[in-house]
Amino acid sequence: MKKILLIFTFLLALFLRTYRLADFPAGPNMDEVSQGYTAYSILKTGKDEWGQFLPLSPRSFGDYRAPLYTYLLIPAVAIFGLNDFAIRFPAAVIGSLAVIVLYFLVKELLKDEKLALAAAFFLAINPWHISLSRGAFEASLHVFFFPLGFWLFLKGLKNLRWLFLSSFILGVNLFSYYAPRFFTPLAVVLLLYFFRKEFFKKRINLIFVVIFALFLLLSVITFLSGGKTRVSDTSLWKPTDNWSGLAARQYEAVWNGLSPAEEKIFNNKISFVAVNFYKQYLDYFSPNFLFSRGPVEATYGMIPGRGVLYLFELPLIICSVYLIVKRKRKEEILILFLLFLSPMAAALAKGERAANRAIPMLPLWQILSALGLFGLWEFLKKRVSMTVFNFYFLAMSIVFLFFFLEDYFYHAPISNAPNMSYGWRQVSSFLEEKVNSYQTIVVSKKFSEPQIAIAYFLKIDPAIVQQFSPSWLSYQEKGLLFVDQLPEYNLGKFVFRNFHFPEDQKSDVLFIGKEEDFAGVKGNIEKIIYYPGPERKIALEVVSFNERK
Repeated sequence: MKKILLIFTFLLALFLRTYRLADFPAGPNMDEVSQGYTAYSILKTGKDEWGQFLPLSPRSFGDYRAPLYTYLLIPAVAIFGLNDFAIRFPAAVIGSLAVIVLYFLVKELLKDEKLALAAAFFLAINPWHISLSRGAFEASLHVFFFPLGFWLFLKGLKNLRWLFLSSFILGVNLFSYYAPRFFTPLAVVLLLYFFRKEFFKKRINLIFVVIFALFLLLSVITFLSGGKTRVSDTSLWKPTDNWSGLAARQYEAVWNGLSPAEEKIFNNKISFVAVNFYKQYLDYFSPNFLFSRGPVEATYGMIPGRGVLYLFELPLIICSVYLIVKRKRKEEILILFLLFLSPMAAALAKGERAANRAIPMLPLWQILSALGLFGLWEFLKKRVSMTVFNFYFLAMSIVFLFFFLEDYFYHAPISNAPNMSYGWRQVSSFLEEKVNSYQTIVVSKKFSEPQIAIAYFLKIDPAIVQQFSPSWLSYQEKGLLFVDQLPEYNLGKFVFRNFHFPEDQKSDVLFIGKEEDFAGVKGNIEKIIYYPGPERKIALEVVSFNERK
């Protein structure tokens, strides 16, 4: 019966993550498109779009990214072609398999198969995990690789071969996303500490440390060669206001009579970062993030205004924390310690409540929910029959899941589409027909990194892109962070720059822009793409100025 329930849970997770995968979330966004085209370029030429052979830190738009998802994409693109389904498929499958891995981890760690089934079910229906698993978002890989490495570590305490495999999997997880790169080494230290008696019984077990250390060293090298650009740009040490907020606070105190030297004791860069860190750290544990408002941005397919956990899990989590503190079992305490570490990378980054950066918190919340569920059952079993308890829990789960699905499929596309670079897929078929009719096609720089959208949706030969991308590197020479900060650059006949009307009104030029790009300008509207929703807001416009017969 338990095997049947596990299979059902996996199939449920797979359905929730693959149903109309190409259409939801609305998009794809530019990060997904970049992932797909880099994989396509490596598949076709062995090099990314920048001409780098098998990169360990793909440059992307100039911010670099972790490489694991890019390489996992290559087989999918080879089989299904370069399309939205292909680039999202690996995340959906790996996200579904994460449910199975969590089952085996909890079963091995807590020695309770029913508890393991409950944790797997909570992950299968979790809105946070469903949303991140339905896009080409590398953050979701951690939810598979870390529990897998954790489970293999536990098995490796009894059988050495599993320990070697664990070090490999945990090492690979360092290349899944930047938050796991920070979290995983700390988690490994915790594992070694909590299971020190079992681990250090055999000296040969130290090979685990050696293998993981080699992966860690490689991740540091790739970080220093490119990844640090992305981290430094998003770090609290590089605030968006360039420290003007701190300067204003210092000036205010000095104006009120405190000396500049005294004021710097209270307000300085270190105190500024520390205060913002603890505020953001606590915010990831707040009911506001977990159960009501959720993440701030919708860029990664999440739904702002909706918690990342279900509200009915709140009493279960409270119950589980109470039981863990009361029972003092080291395996359960370890889960709490891992949870306390999990949002640290997110809290060190600029921006409020980013669900992708806090991904190490999954699937730890689901383990706590499962612990709380069985703790609640132990409390109620003398008052309520198991049948009634199971029925109530299942009914609550179904109701909350259905409300989430209604929100995800019928409301989120309307609110999220502007954040997901919606419209490029829809305009691509028009461009395929018209691309040879114009000598020049100018694309507005109001779009974020439009060059990769053109390359992806028109399936431009990577060898052609590699001819033009070296000129884009001038963004570095000019001290810029991203390619689209260049005033002008091109990809063949596609030119990416701001529009200059009326001098741009040439008959042999096609313009792709946003509605505001054409304000006050009369031209021939060749194509309009609208965002989903009854308001029919314009996502993209394609305009020409050629005389029509």
